[in-house]
Amino acid sequence: MNKDNRERDLEIQIKIEEENIKLILCAWQRAKNQHLATMARINKKKGFFGRKLHLQAKYTNIGKGRGTIKSNFRNVFKMVDVYKMYMSTSFDYFKLFVQLTKEEFQIVIKGVEHRKEWLLEQTKNKGMTFENRILLTMRWIVCYEMYKTLAERYQVSSSYISVIISETMPILVEYFVTHIPHVCTSSKSSTLCEIIKFVIDATPTYICKPIADQHLWYRRDKKGHFTSTHILMDFDKYITAMSVNYMGHNVDSTCARNNTAFEEIVGNNLVLGDPGYQNVDYIVAGLEKHERNSKQRQYFYKVSYAEQKSIEHVNRFMKHCKSISGTFRHDHSLLSGCMLVCGGLYNMKRRLGHFVSLDEKVRRSILSKLKSL
Repeated sequence: MNKDNRERDLEIQIKIEEENIKLILCAWQRAKNQHLATMARINKKKGFFGRKLHLQAKYTNIGKGRGTIKSNFRNVFKMVDVYKMYMSTSFDYFKLFVQLTKEEFQIVIKGVEHRKEWLLEQTKNKGMTFENRILLTMRWIVCYEMYKTLAERYQVSSSYISVIISETMPILVEYFVTHIPHVCTSSKSSTLCEIIKFVIDATPTYICKPIADQHLWYRRDKKGHFTSTHILMDFDKYITAMSVNYMGHNVDSTCARNNTAFEEIVGNNLVLGDPGYQNVDYIVAGLEKHERNSKQRQYFYKVSYAEQKSIEHVNRFMKHCKSISGTFRHDHSLLSGCMLVCGGLYNMKRRLGHFVSLDEKVRRSILSKLKSL
């Protein structure tokens, strides 16, 4: 069964890569043709070479205005309705496109549908349908696809793609944040102590070197500029709260001490964390290697390490979104939106029955650690 799943996932990945390669080649050809048209315009009156370029541009369907393509084919500038095209097929292209099934994407559409009229009233670009806007923005969050390839896919300009993403992102954030409760909803607690009801961890996201205050985003041990996101999770393995966009020079304990929102959520309970959260009042931090010098401390280390594996699975899920896993090249507000959307998406998928096998692995890991002591 696992072998069949791996083969199916491999086939899906191959299809994704083939589709992306085709789009990149199309975008490269369009850029080449635009450059050719520009050179033809510049060199039109500069002898034989200029005339040759002009003729080459003429017979490769290049227009004269601003280097844009003017094809003889009809409907070349007609916007492609990708959502309608994918809905009309029996194959679940949504799984390839945004890593969601068709049913899961319909849940997202229903959740944001009440904002449809507001968005179409606010925007000046009314050509793209509401469903395609959501699909395009989710594709950008999950796969971090270039504007050029998205423009090829939808047959629009790159600047139009940029506007659509910036307009649609707040609507997705508003919906997915509703899946993050920001209050204690679980009655489960740690096996170490009944008042330890949460687990905390931080995940870094690398960014391009900022123009100003570069030292605030840089940390030597990470060897790069980045922001950190802190995740608070309960023992039902749901994300309880998220705090995003901390400057990279801050260590985990400093961010946790200044995080009053997490303190209010935790209340009189405690949080389990790794050794980076030492000297924080409401966090029970892990032990460094030189501190595990007794049987009790060894027991605490092994059990706490096993219980923190569940939040590592959350980090791994979020890193599957390529906008977060690589170097983010856009505005920090869009990065914050990507983090919140991914956190809400994790909770939504968990409520729909995903990650059962991961939960079983974590449970077996904790039991094996307890038996070995």
